[in-house]
Amino acid sequence: MQASISVIVTFAYGYGGPLDRDFPPDTSISAVRDAAINHFRLASEPASAFYLTDRDQRVSETATIGEVAGGAPNVLLKLVQS
Repeated sequence: MQASISVIVTFAYGYGGPLDRDFPPDTSISAVRDAAINHFRLASEPASAFYLTDRDQRVSETATIGEVAGGAPNVLLKLVQS
């Protein structure tokens, strides 16, 4: 098993470039989402929610980054606000 997976998270309205960080494979998608929200200096709003997509498909927050990577050394995700 890999020690870490390189994760890049983009956000259409983000400042300062994408989140580019290594995460252990057992890191939950919700933890990656929270790291991205902090990176982009976003605030939660009652009327909206943030989630991650992989190839335009919403990723379950209970999944791990290792499951999403499927053995790949890196993952590119998008942060979406609904």
